[in-house]
Amino acid sequence: ELHDEKHQPDIKNGRQMGMPIDQFTNEAYDGLAAGKEEVLVGKSADWYKAFEPQRQEVFRQMVG
Repeated sequence: ELHDEKHQPDIKNGRQMGMPIDQFTNEAYDGLAAGKEEVLVGKSADWYKAFEPQRQEVFRQMVG
């Protein structure tokens, strides 16, 4: 675990952060195996879906 007192002494209860490695690995592998260009895992998928389509549309308008 990266978020623990051994590696980040200023963080308390760090193991409650993030997601279990097996869940991350499975979600990431599934996306890669499916040939996806963008692989979304965990809560980042929610953020991405809420923000990225609009950001890409603005970019297309700027360059298109």
